[in-house]
Amino acid sequence: MKSFVKQFIEDLDVKMLSKTTSTSSHFIMQFELTVKIPTPFPPIVAIGLAKVQFQMGDDGNAWTFQLGVGIGVSFNIGPFEAIAYYAQSQFLITGDTVFGLGASSLVKATVDLVVVEASISIEAKIAILKVSCNVSDSTIWGVAQVTIAIEVSIFFVIDIEFDVQTEWTDNFDGGPCALPGVV
Repeated sequence: MKSFVKQFIEDLDVKMLSKTTSTSSHFIMQFELTVKIPTPFPPIVAIGLAKVQFQMGDDGNAWTFQLGVGIGVSFNIGPFEAIAYYAQSQFLITGDTVFGLGASSLVKATVDLVVVEASISIEAKIAILKVSCNVSDSTIWGVAQVTIAIEVSIFFVIDIEFDVQTEWTDNFDGGPCALPGVV
């Protein structure tokens, strides 16, 4: 059973984050799945991505649904495993005060050396959002984001992660509503 799951499931994450300060509170729950499907041309694999995220906070609730596909290579060298892939996805954001559509591109590589696992990823996202801040006011926002992340895990105990993110935003219609942190 383990080898069957390992053959198809590249990554499965369930994350929960709660952040509370004296003036605000925020909760995020996320389910993320990456599958690899062998092709007739080894080591080439097809990649499928899916993510569902729920955010709850002072600026309202929001759901994000993301689906994507890609292509990559996956191979073993002795006991070591490596995978690298490129995937594109589309996402929908909907919530109490926001509705948006977007797309992303992801390049990721992972090397598993049994006791040490290292990965690097570069993801670019772009989205357009309509944000409502009261009954009659709304704002159209454009958002572009690039994230570079490096992660090293040692013996499943030590996890070192470094990421850098830059974001560009534009209030297209000059509306009064603030951009929520949903992208």
